[in-house]
This record gives sequence, C-alpha cells and structure tokens, in this order.
Amino acid sequence: MVLHNAGGTFIDLDSSATSSSVFWTSALDSLTLWPGDSVTFVVYFRPPEVAEYRDTVAIGLYYGDDLKVPLSGQGTVLGLLGESMSQLIKEISIFPNPFNPIAELRYALARNGDFSLALYDVQGSPIAILASGYRPAGVYTTAFDGSHLPSGIYFARLVSAGSNSTVKLILMK
Repeated sequence: MVLHNAGGTFIDLDSSATSSSVFWTSALDSLTLWPGDSVTFVVYFRPPEVAEYRDTVAIGLYYGDDLKVPLSGQGTVLGLLGESMSQLIKEISIFPNPFNPIAELRYALARNGDFSLALYDVQGSPIAILASGYRPAGVYTTAFDGSHLPSGIYFARLVSAGSNSTVKLILMK
C-alpha cells in the first residue's frame, strides 16, 4: 500500500493496525509525510479457510481522526499436498524485482518441517534471516525492507526438508 500526500501541508503518521489476524501490516514508524511525498508499507492477507474477509487498516495520525482504508479478500483452497506443493512455486517468487525498498517474497514448503529463508550478498555473505523455524506445508509470504542496504544484487535462499532454492533480487535506489 502506498500513501501519497497530495495536499498542501504535512501529515504526521504514527502507526498502522488492523482489527483481525487475517490482515496485518508491516510496521509503520512515526514519520512526517510532506506534500508530494509517499510512503510504502505492506498489508498481508492470510485467510484460514475459504470465505470472504473484510477489515479496515487504520493509519494513526498525530492530529485528527485516523485514516481508514477498507480491505477485502477472498480465501481459496489450493488443494495441493506433499510433493505437488513444490511444483506450485519452483523458485521463490519476488515482487517487484527490481525493488525499492520493499520486496515481497513468496515461497512454498512442500512438507511440514524446519526451514530457513535467508538473504546473501554477491560474495555469499549472509545479510539477514528473513524467516525460519517450523511451519506446516503451504505457501507463505514475507516482506523484506532493503532501505538500509545499498543498491545491488542480492540472493534469497530457501532451505527446507528435501529442497533448496535460490533466486536473485535487485535493489535499485
């Protein structure tokens, strides 16, 4: 989600929140949005079952009422089990790529178990662990904020039970 200040005065933002666990947002730090400026943050959606979901993201303002943006989404069933899950996403998918500064990484775990999704620079040095731990088989999404890194080429590597996948990310500032 991109917030753009098209007005003639600044807006002080202090938070973002949703009221359900189906939708949630990336952290929105306190900041001042000057006229003509924009800020990007991610709204996540993870439906537990087939259904239509509605919520509102409230963006806290220092002065005045919260900015409220309606959200809606439709949960679906993939109907994939075991090894066929790995065919859904053969690599980690990244959107957008090139990115600046936030990229969304989507990946599939074919089996229940431990996994690690890590980011490396071109020399193979680890930069960050994006996600790790135990998860059931399924498709997952995580966001990466590269605002603290210089422009360049990076690699995301997913290691899970029985499979490894690496994909290139391009950060362009």
